[in-house]
Amino acid sequence: MKSNEAARVPGRLVFWGAPSRGTARTGLLVSLFLGTFLCAALAGATAYFLRSELREARVNQGEREAVRLLVTIAAAEDRFRDEARMDADGDGRGEYGFLQELADVAWRHGARSAARSGPLLPAEIGWSVAREGVGIRRGYCFLVYLPGPAVAIPESHPLPESGPSGRTADRQEEHWVAYAWPLEHGVSGRRAFAVSEERTVLVTPNVEDPYQGPRARVPEAASAFDSLGPDAANLGSGLAGLTGGRPVDGRTWSRVEHE
Repeated sequence: MKSNEAARVPGRLVFWGAPSRGTARTGLLVSLFLGTFLCAALAGATAYFLRSELREARVNQGEREAVRLLVTIAAAEDRFRDEARMDADGDGRGEYGFLQELADVAWRHGARSAARSGPLLPAEIGWSVAREGVGIRRGYCFLVYLPGPAVAIPESHPLPESGPSGRTADRQEEHWVAYAWPLEHGVSGRRAFAVSEERTVLVTPNVEDPYQGPRARVPEAASAFDSLGPDAANLGSGLAGLTGGRPVDGRTWSRVEHE
């Protein structure tokens, strides 16, 4: 009997001998294809995982840097006022300042030039306001609001020609707020942050209709303020995350923990 012939066994056929060359070749090609496919799939999954990890690392780093800069801004605001670098009404009590003033790149009239003892913030923060309308640093946007005659006023470039007077100056001796939000949501950061004269940084998840970019979606002055408190539009009601009230923007603002 030849090697590839069949022997009859009751109820079935039994073959002896090696498979044909065509069958062996097909099996080899299938094995090579499956091996190549599995290697490519594994490489793709690994690359996707690494990209995701890098993206999350950038997001987390951007958020940490934003919180650190807000803490620095809060300290700079205190020093700016305590040194009366701006005392527009001449009552001996300093007012709070805008980012450009804290960075010593631009001033409103009424600033005491003799008190300018150097910048309190990196100059690039002030210059970015001049270029973009908001401060930009390491993937986050920053904006300071100060009380106005009726409602809070945002930082602008150029700054107002004259400093505050009367009751407005008195309010600017008491209140300010700074917001930080991602330049590109999901890339440079996700969450948004706020800090005021109370120096406690608050955070919101910033998921739905997120704040992002220098113009696309910018927090309003009263966004994080207590909507039920007095004069929220002019920063008088306190941050809702500290008072327990409902924020004006309807989002959830809470204290930052361990950034």
